[in-house]
Amino acid sequence: ERGVFSVLFAGLPAQMAKQVPYTMVKQVSFDFLTAYAYASVAAMGMGVTPNIKWAITLSAALTAAFFSTLASQPGDMLLSSVNKYKEDGSKPTTAEA
Repeated sequence: ERGVFSVLFAGLPAQMAKQVPYTMVKQVSFDFLTAYAYASVAAMGMGVTPNIKWAITLSAALTAAFFSTLASQPGDMLLSSVNKYKEDGSKPTTAEA
């Protein structure tokens, strides 16, 4: 019989395989894209108006979201296979997935 903690944490490695790459790529790409965009605006000699700030933030967030979903997809597949029930009604562990 499995203990309470082993049941609760059976999917933890799969969850971490999904969340860690997602968060890392999201944060790094957003920071890089916003820094690059602000530097480009300054290099063109334009002022940073509220509309430009909004456009830079929105476009960087959308692009970062796209990259982060690509980075987390392998972990998503692993998490989905861990969350499937086996034929006997029990859930597989990460090692069994």
